[in-house]
Amino acid sequence: MLYKTTTLKNLPMHNVFNRTCIFEPVVKNNQSLLRKREYSDTVYKVLIEGCYLNCSVDYPLFAILIAQYINNVIDEVDNPIITTIPLSIIVDSIGVSGAGNRDANFKKIYGSLARLENTKISYMNQISKKVVEGTLIINSDLDFKNKSLTVHFTQLILDLYNLESIKESEVKFMNIQQLTEIDTEGAKALYKFLVTQSKGYIDFTFERLSMVLGYHYRTVAGKRNAKPEERKIPLKDSKKRGYIKEALNILKSNGMIADFHYYAKLGHYRMLQTEYYPDIVQDIDIHKLKSNIKQIKQVKFKKSKSAQDDDFPFDPKNN
Repeated sequence: MLYKTTTLKNLPMHNVFNRTCIFEPVVKNNQSLLRKREYSDTVYKVLIEGCYLNCSVDYPLFAILIAQYINNVIDEVDNPIITTIPLSIIVDSIGVSGAGNRDANFKKIYGSLARLENTKISYMNQISKKVVEGTLIINSDLDFKNKSLTVHFTQLILDLYNLESIKESEVKFMNIQQLTEIDTEGAKALYKFLVTQSKGYIDFTFERLSMVLGYHYRTVAGKRNAKPEERKIPLKDSKKRGYIKEALNILKSNGMIADFHYYAKLGHYRMLQTEYYPDIVQDIDIHKLKSNIKQIKQVKFKKSKSAQDDDFPFDPKNN
């Protein structure tokens, strides 16, 4: 059940935006680049075309706009897809600089709106087989006189947030204020995925996290004299693990994760959210808990389909 929201601590975000790489860790140099990729797991199959969407500005801004759209629908306003929010919410609450009435002062907001307008997704729920597609927003307008931002939502959002059919398990009320206080893009991306998991889901395979965080698709420049097709090579697994570890350390230092451990031989991470495990003994209690991943071989981890799938369950209680 969706309800009206008035703070940044409980904004309704569909889990297709939380549990996939539609929004991912983006370095500054990649914000102007385009991508085309397919993400797939046991619940979501998403084709993403367009801009890289970051977790520092694009995700919070989109979440605020979505919340206002839901408020419009609940209030039964005329044309709820035309959504307007005060600029002060963006400037004051999520730390995006902007003041006065000059375009230059709102560079980050303009950039974010352009990326959201130029990203198209095609999404299929692997369980219901329902398909929805479209751009995220259209026709954005910054009104300096009235200090407001207006966007139009597309049929994609109307389909995803259909109040008559949406399930509770499909939405997580996100604490955007907490997310914006996290230091790095990688930690923000991991946070928005992890907080959608319930207490029993503590183990996640390296492959799954790499896909959710977008590292699975990342490439680096090859040798200078290499052929064009050889100039982009996949990111090494050691680099991916380094990025994941950095994000985990940040979330632990912020008090969002009570403890974590990487089981190298098994190829999976165990992460305990402080919300569910506030009083554990460090480096001891974490090893006593039952795994949610089935068919893990204790001697050698095998990359079986079931081992990959069971760490990303579609559980009606998992909200």
